[in-house]
Amino acid sequence: MANLRSGMLVEFGPFRLDKALGKLSKGSTPIKLGGMPLKILLYLVERPGEAVSRSELQKLLWNGAAFGDFEQG
Repeated sequence: MANLRSGMLVEFGPFRLDKALGKLSKGSTPIKLGGMPLKILLYLVERPGEAVSRSELQKLLWNGAAFGDFEQG
């Protein structure tokens, strides 16, 4: 998925992610992303080509303590 890794910069398709600043852009257009979506994206770019399970994401986001039916959400 990621085709460029130079330290804290990751490019994939038309997107560029500055991991150090937590900033995502498409071309020269910044994309507002924060909170859980940013946390998930950072997690995924660190694991290119790997399958990530729902339980891994649940642990990442809620430290394994989610309320409700996570499997149906």
